[in-house]
Amino acid sequence: MKTIKNLFVLCIFLLTLTQFQAKCQPIPIQNNENIINGKLWVPTILNSEGSQLFLGELQMKGYLRFDSILYHGINLGYDLEQNEVLATIITPNNTKRIIALNKSRLQEFSFMHNGQEFHFKKGALIHPGLNSKSFYQIVSTYNLTYVIHRTKQKALKMKSRKYEYLKYNKLLIIKDNKLHPINKRKDLLNLLFDQKAEIKKYIQLHKLKISPKHPLDIVPVILNFDL
Repeated sequence: MKTIKNLFVLCIFLLTLTQFQAKCQPIPIQNNENIINGKLWVPTILNSEGSQLFLGELQMKGYLRFDSILYHGINLGYDLEQNEVLATIITPNNTKRIIALNKSRLQEFSFMHNGQEFHFKKGALIHPGLNSKSFYQIVSTYNLTYVIHRTKQKALKMKSRKYEYLKYNKLLIIKDNKLHPINKRKDLLNLLFDQKAEIKKYIQLHKLKISPKHPLDIVPVILNFDL
């Protein structure tokens, strides 16, 4: 009789523990429980000028591919200093949490901002010459893939004694399965020499700046010429 009572108490304890763990498990806004496999995100510095986030946003609606499964309608952010992809979730007690997703299981993500799509993919899925664990913004046409690697680094400003975030972009074009760095207009024109005159005129007409400081200025060139 005592053994049966002890077993009953043990079962009640295990059931209570399971329910407690389930209540403590955060549930995403979109109720996609499988994407919760990361850690709570904390900003590096609170007293700073600018933001470590891409576009300074945390609530950009988009989708992601996690463990080869697509999840839509996710509220996303991208921490460029810590290289963390962020998702906003809501716990059962209606508290918002921002988590950094497990990058080893995340393949790609995309979101819209001011009517423009930003699509990022893990380097291992783009080209063997890229960092396999980093994420790259990509724009693809029929013959090539334009790749942008975005990062931010903090620097202390002497006058204000506050930190600011500096942007660093690395631009590449994949053509014929080869990586071609693009640092200035000449690099782009030399790579696409068969339409060099037309592209040069287009760049001048639209006042485009081909440099790491203006990474998106290359996009209309490759889209309009379908290179």
